[in-house]
Amino acid sequence: MGKDCGNSRRILNELSSLGGKKTGKIFDFDDLKKLHYIHGAVSESMRLFPPVPIDSTLAVKDDILPDGTFIQKGWFADYSAYAMGKNANVWGEDCRKFKPERWLGSDGLDQMPDQFQYPVFHCGPRICLGKEMAYVHMKSIVAAVMGEFKGGGTAEKMMEPPSSLCLLVLTL
Repeated sequence: MGKDCGNSRRILNELSSLGGKKTGKIFDFDDLKKLHYIHGAVSESMRLFPPVPIDSTLAVKDDILPDGTFIQKGWFADYSAYAMGKNANVWGEDCRKFKPERWLGSDGLDQMPDQFQYPVFHCGPRICLGKEMAYVHMKSIVAAVMGEFKGGGTAEKMMEPPSSLCLLVLTL
């Protein structure tokens, strides 16, 4: 694999670290909880390409936002998760780079930012109740696809795949 495929290699290594006995077809819930780098890669993909890029709401009565901004009844209030995910003030100068490591703490475990910094699952009292289940589903899909990609399925084939997986990781 070329040097641009380091993310794919780390994903394959993480899948292989589950004991080498896994085929890529069945990962139980406890296995999926251990896939921290994949969790970061999925989060990073959604930061850069959120499933709902712009969210709008209509004010049903006059209101004042926490920063003092007046919102009149009938006005739309919008925010762009897409733009926020590419904002250097929020994510740093490397905000346009695909960097799953930004989601891992120094211990290598999941480190989620403030929910208002990453509004992909909404925020506050309206945060998505299915967020954790969505991550379980996304990680299981990544594990299954990576394990079966181009005849994969064994730890050995996953470590030396017959073709590059770079585009797969970036489009999840």
